Amino acid sequence: MSDAPNAGRSWPADLVIGRFDALRHDAAGFDCGKADLNAYIQHGVLEDERDRTTACYVLASRAETNSTRPVLGYFTLNSFALSKRQARRRDRDRSLGRYDPVPAVLIGRLALDVSMQRQGLGSVLLAEAIGRVLEMSQAIGAAVVVVHAIDDDAAAFYEHQGFTRFRDEPNHLSYPLATFAAAIASLDQPRDDATPGRP
Repeated sequence: MSDAPNAGRSWPADLVIGRFDALRHDAAGFDCGKADLNAYIQHGVLEDERDRTTACYVLASRAETNSTRPVLGYFTLNSFALSKRQARRRDRDRSLGRYDPVPAVLIGRLALDVSMQRQGLGSVLLAEAIGRVLEMSQAIGAAVVVVHAIDDDAAAFYEHQGFTRFRDEPNHLSYPLATFAAAIASLDQPRDDATPGRP
């Protein structure tokens, strides 16, 4: 199990993540292998964006010169409230604050096109999503990230990244933002062997 989902790894230079824009991003050919996730980015996201019930971020090629760029991956963020009874005791005591329910952000959907899979980029996309949530938490309180996994395989992926399953809903998982923030902070600390002049 990871301590944090690839907090220190960045995207290849030819890829970029930004807010979904139907005029600039083409999702018609997106295929992650899950029909529900394909249908959402192709047909459902516009209504949710219009209703302000989700914020969708997409992965696309930076080098694409056409007026629209194919969507290579995406995730959605929504406000959420987590009941403390669903969290493990260690997180309740250390990371979730004193309110119940706990202010949270939901990663409602996260998907990569099949052309981008099996390259370790799923955990990078997840880290990008959590990083966005961490930035948001500076403006509006949020203590935990929640995911609703589409199936058992997806739940196992999130669990491998350090998420903990809800007690009553095993395909719903949570991850304290404090844990991710600590992992980010540790990357900024100099290593003991980082002696000036050492290659």
